[in-house]
Amino acid sequence: MTIYDIAKEAGVSPSTVSRVINNRPGVSIETQKKVKRLLKKYDYFPNETARGLVTKASKIIGILIDDLRTPHHTEGAYIIERELAKLGYCCIIFNSGADDKSKADYLKILRQRRVDGAVLMGSSFQNETIKEAIIKYLPSQPVIMVNGYLDLPNVYGVMADEQNGVANCVKLLVDKGHLRPAFVIDYPTRRL
Repeated sequence: MTIYDIAKEAGVSPSTVSRVINNRPGVSIETQKKVKRLLKKYDYFPNETARGLVTKASKIIGILIDDLRTPHHTEGAYIIERELAKLGYCCIIFNSGADDKSKADYLKILRQRRVDGAVLMGSSFQNETIKEAIIKYLPSQPVIMVNGYLDLPNVYGVMADEQNGVANCVKLLVDKGHLRPAFVIDYPTRRL
């Protein structure tokens, strides 16, 4: 069922149906009720791809994680996705891998998917290869870096104080009698 089918059955123009769907003025109460009844009857929902062509917005946000097995990045992506869904956005989450070229390739994929913005999870995205890829593929979309930052006008950083967090954790463990705590990581994080 398309907007044209609804319009034909309601005896109105497709633009009138569009006005009703988008809560725009200029449609009588009686016509609004008739169109809404048909929209409900046929369980009509707008084609977001077609809508995006008109509005130039995809309502898609890309989330890149270099390793989906990293629990705090996955947890962060979950929370971000839930909050963006409340705002009407759909998220696509990619496991970009640790290689910088692979990460840049995924930024290109986000461009191809016409995302409205991107979230890069982790400090490993904080390098010149990624900076160049953002300039090339996402020059005007907002890019949020979780625990990282690149000096570009469309990039915003959200930083965690990992160094003090680890120091406080070690102090707590020592205070509780653990005399040989260890910090194990499979690859180093990058510092500013």
